[in-house]
Amino acid sequence: MNTIKPLLVTTKQLELLILLYRFRFLNTNQITKLLNHKDPHRIKVWLADLVQKQYIYSNYQRKKFGQNTKPSVFHLLPKAREVLKGQEECCLSGLKNIYGEDKRSKNFISNCLFLADIYLIFSSHVNRKLKLNFSTKVDLTEYGFFPDPLPDAYFVIKEPRETNRYFLLLLEEKAPRYALMGKIQKYIDYSRSNTWSSNTKKTYPSTLIICPDYPKKQFIKKFISQNYPSEDFYLTTKGTVRLKGMRSEIWEEVG
Repeated sequence: MNTIKPLLVTTKQLELLILLYRFRFLNTNQITKLLNHKDPHRIKVWLADLVQKQYIYSNYQRKKFGQNTKPSVFHLLPKAREVLKGQEECCLSGLKNIYGEDKRSKNFISNCLFLADIYLIFSSHVNRKLKLNFSTKVDLTEYGFFPDPLPDAYFVIKEPRETNRYFLLLLEEKAPRYALMGKIQKYIDYSRSNTWSSNTKKTYPSTLIICPDYPKKQFIKKFISQNYPSEDFYLTTKGTVRLKGMRSEIWEEVG
């Protein structure tokens, strides 16, 4: 009779693998903050062990000039599926992503890392009066009533007197204009349907769009203003978020 071999990961390493499942790509600094651990050296030991066991991949290149001074970026490897497929936080459709992570574009990886930074910005403000529920695209894969394509994140900010919900879209730097217009159009069509209200009985989320640069922001602004002046969207740029964080004053309302 064959015996089932135990999976050789600790509780904290499992937590780390689930973070990579949710955010797809994370660097060393982000993982340290997300795990909220006081000993960065211990986290490096966990990461090195997971790399050695082929659960995760690291892009660290010791001998390549300029690369060995940057934080390593990690993603899951197929072997990690055996660890994660029984976890409550993970679904089989989301785990399919693991098989193509080594082929993702630099822009895709950059957006994943950027999204993790956004989450860390929000989570730094969480306290007894402000609660945050933050779902990545992977977290939403089994909910059939969300927009298609899925938002990069859906999050809820709860305060004592109000609750605000948001769809967050990260526009791709190299996406052609027709693709950007098509994506916005799908969210407009979705907002005009009763899909959200009939499935959730909650107020419709505000749609936040982070554009890769100022010219694309102006293009999206013009497209929405001229064609859908009654729809509400909020626009900003990646550079503005990096400079000022996710404060309310960075968003330009369009519609």
